[in-house]
Amino acid sequence: MPDIKEWLRDTASTLAPGEVIKPESLSFLDAMNALEMMDPAMDWGVDISPRGAFDPAALLTPQQLCWTMDEMSARELAWHRGGTLAQTVYTSLHYHNTLLIAPRVERSHEAYPQLEACTAALRAWVLGYAKSVEVAYHALLDANGAARDGEDVWLDAYGIPIETTETADEVATYLENETAWLASDAQRAVDPWWANVLLRLRFRAQWLDALRHRPSRLDLDGLRLSTDAVPAAFDTVTPFLRQNMPLPTVTPPGHEETWRAFIGAADDLVRMVQMSGSALDELEEALVGVQLRPMLPIVRAIYKTELCEMPSRARLVDEWLMNATALPPAILQRVDTLITGPNDRRSFALWRDIISGTLVQTLQVPLMNLARQRRAYMHLSRGWTDQAAAATRLVHYDTMERLVPALHGRALDCELHASLLAFDLGLVADDEQRAAWWWVLAVTRARASLGLVATWEARWAQAWGAVAAALLLLYTAVPLAASDATPKPHFILRHKIALRARAAYLRPSADEWERTRRGLDATVAKDDAAALDLALSWLDAATAHFRALGSDTHVPVGAALLDVGNLVRAVTAGGELAWERRLARVPRLVAAQPAQPL
Repeated sequence: MPDIKEWLRDTASTLAPGEVIKPESLSFLDAMNALEMMDPAMDWGVDISPRGAFDPAALLTPQQLCWTMDEMSARELAWHRGGTLAQTVYTSLHYHNTLLIAPRVERSHEAYPQLEACTAALRAWVLGYAKSVEVAYHALLDANGAARDGEDVWLDAYGIPIETTETADEVATYLENETAWLASDAQRAVDPWWANVLLRLRFRAQWLDALRHRPSRLDLDGLRLSTDAVPAAFDTVTPFLRQNMPLPTVTPPGHEETWRAFIGAADDLVRMVQMSGSALDELEEALVGVQLRPMLPIVRAIYKTELCEMPSRARLVDEWLMNATALPPAILQRVDTLITGPNDRRSFALWRDIISGTLVQTLQVPLMNLARQRRAYMHLSRGWTDQAAAATRLVHYDTMERLVPALHGRALDCELHASLLAFDLGLVADDEQRAAWWWVLAVTRARASLGLVATWEARWAQAWGAVAAALLLLYTAVPLAASDATPKPHFILRHKIALRARAAYLRPSADEWERTRRGLDATVAKDDAAALDLALSWLDAATAHFRALGSDTHVPVGAALLDVGNLVRAVTAGGELAWERRLARVPRLVAAQPAQPL
C-alpha cells in the first residue's frame, strides 16, 4: 500500500477552515454515518487511558479501602441521577472482578492476615454494591411512570448481566457476617480507619435493605473521608461495549456530596414508611410535598410501589368521597343497594371501576418528573370531567347527585396543579403571566363554588387563589410586558386539552379573559395605590394559608411571597425599586433554592 501521508498533509495545508477532503464517491449520507476519528464523542478509542496496573487482589490500606468505597458510591449515585451504567457503575474495575478479590499468598505468608482482612472487606463491599445495583435496576424497571428509562434514568445494560447468583438475603447475611468477623479483631477495633471501613459495610447492608422496602436511618456518625486514592481501580470501559450513539457527559459527585445524598435518600424512604399508614388526605398532602424537593428516581420508584399500588381501591374511593362530601362511610356500597335496572347497574359498575383507577393514577402523578406531571394532570382533569358526566346520568339516585361535585372538584384540582407546573417548567412568558394567573384564579374560584368540605386539596386551592388574585393586581400595576393581549389561536393552543372536555364545570374562554384584562387595566388605572394595597392584603392571606398547610413543605413558598410583598410595600410607599424579571415566576411550586433578597 503506498504511503499517502505527505500527499494528505500537502493537500490539507491548502484547505480553508471547515473544508474537508473527500472522493466523489463519498455521499453526504455516507459522511453522516462515518465515524469521526479522534472525536471523544464518537471515537471511544481515544479515551483508553489506563491509570496504572490494576490488581483486584492487591493489598489496600484501610484509607485506600475507604476511598475506593466512596468512589464506587459516587459512581452509583451518578447512575441514580441519570448517568448511564457504562459511564458510572461499570467504570469500577472491582465490580467486574469480584471473584478475583482474594489473597494470592499462602496462609503461612506473613502478609496473609492483613491481605485476608483487606480482601474480605472489599469482596463483601463489592458484592453488596453489585446486589444494590441489581435490586435498584429492577425496581426502576418496574416503576414505569415514577422513573422512566431514557428520561430519569438509563437502564441499558449494554449486554452485561447485572444479576448476581446470590439472593439479596444471602448477600445481606454475608455482609453482616464479614462485618462481624472484621470487627472481632482487637487491633482493627482500635484503628479509626478500620472503624470507617466497617461503617461503610454497615451502610451498604442498610442501603440494600432500604431498596427492598425495609429502610432505616443511616448511622454514619464518625464518618471520615480519605484522600488516599486508588485511581487504577477505575477506568473507562465504553470502548469495549456495544455503542449506538454518543453518551452524555457525566461527572461523578464528590464524596462528601455522595454521602449527603444517600443519607437524604434513606431519610426519604424512612418517611415513606411513616406515610404508609396515613389517611388519604394526609397521604395526598405528603405526595404533593414530594414534588417540592428533589428526589432520586429510585426513591420515587419505591414510593410508587409502596404507597400507590393499593389493593383496596374501593376503600380508597370511599374515603375520598367521604372526606369531600361529608357523606357517611361505605358510600359506594350504599349507592350499590339503590341502583336498579341492568343498564344502570352496568353503568355504575363501570363508573366505579374507572374512578378507582383514576384516583390511584392521580396519587401517582407527583412521583413523575415535572414535564410528565403537567401532561398527566391535564389529561386526568379531562378524565375526571368525563366521569362527572357519566355520574350525571345516574343523578336520579339521590346519593349520586351529591357525588358529582366531588368529581368536578378532582378535575379542577388536576387543572390547578397543571397550571402551576407551567411556571416551574418555564412555559409562561412575561406577556402570558396575567393570563396564566387569571386562569389559576378562575379554577380556584370554581372549586370553591362547589361547596365541598375543606380537605387539604381545598385549602391548597384557596392558598393559590389568594396568590393569583395578588399577582393579577400586581402585574397590572407594574406590567412585565408592553402588551399582554392574547391572540385567540394562542389561547386555544394553551388550553387545548381543557377545551376538549365538553362537560367541564369550568371552560377556559378567550373572550372572558379579554374582558377581565381590560377591566383590570381600567380599575388599576383609576387608583393604582389602592390596587397595590389590595395585592399586599392578598399576599398576606396567601402566606397565612401556606403556613397553615404545613411549615416543613410550604414555608419556602411563603418566603417567596414575602419577597413579592416587600416589593409591593416599596412601590406603595413611593420607593425606587426596579422590577426584576426573576419575580415574573414567583412564587414557585418547587423552591429548592431560598428566595434571594430584593
